[in-house]
Amino acid sequence: MYRRILIPLDGSRHAEAVFTQLHPLLVVSGARPILLGAIRSQDEHVSAREYLDGVRARLLDCGAHARVDVRRGRPAEAILEACHKYEADLIAMASHGHTGLERLVFGSTTERLLRQSRVPLLVVKSDVRRPGPADVGAALPMAAMTWRDVLVPLDGSVNSEQALGPALDMAGIACGRLHLLHAVPPVPMTSFGGQAQRLRNASDPPDYLPKLAAELAGSAAEVRTATVEGATLQSIERYIADHGISLVVMTTHGRSGLGRFLLGSFAETVLRTVNTPILLHRITGDSLDLSEPVSSPQ
Repeated sequence: MYRRILIPLDGSRHAEAVFTQLHPLLVVSGARPILLGAIRSQDEHVSAREYLDGVRARLLDCGAHARVDVRRGRPAEAILEACHKYEADLIAMASHGHTGLERLVFGSTTERLLRQSRVPLLVVKSDVRRPGPADVGAALPMAAMTWRDVLVPLDGSVNSEQALGPALDMAGIACGRLHLLHAVPPVPMTSFGGQAQRLRNASDPPDYLPKLAAELAGSAAEVRTATVEGATLQSIERYIADHGISLVVMTTHGRSGLGRFLLGSFAETVLRTVNTPILLHRITGDSLDLSEPVSSPQ
């Protein structure tokens, strides 16, 4: 479980939306938050520090003890530097910030962190309708929200399965449900005896998900499985809507499958498209498996 969570803030309502998802980690699990402000010039240091000290006081009211850091520079660089300094094991941020100390805009900061940070990234889509500076006199949006239904999209590869551990941890906080979704390529049609028949790909083991579920039996979370045929992104969106998914956990590397869980492509597409909070673990180095998954398309 995560113990040190870096939270970049830009002084906006949008950025503070990240706190809607942090109660389980900061209050229930007792993780230590690190509040980070990135400023353009030294003239902004005092106001940035005052704002972050105010957030720290509001967090204390919720039972979370935070530390504060203000750094001059671009947000991505400041975040990476702070991660190294504090040995953070999670970055949690809203996908959009607006005005304030520095803009945290998806398409720049978030995407750069996806490519460069080895620290897992929790991205929360902000639904704040009134842009502008945060209300420093208001309580943080720290509703006791828990992830009752956590989804792990799988492409049959060892790489995508590396999301299972973090997903179990998150679902376990609330003794919730872990959903395993395997999207497979469409089965080709053929005609035999005047009737159209579907030919199942022999490389698609029917017991793939049952085996995974059996390995996870006895965990704190209930495990549910589903195999769907069709485009991966659409399958994920439909499953989220149909099952009330509250968190998606996935890796930013995988191989084959329709969606190809590749850094810089599928993960970023999901981030742009899905409004559900997403926890991303980047696979690098020795942890990256290059063998073929169980369901490679023909």
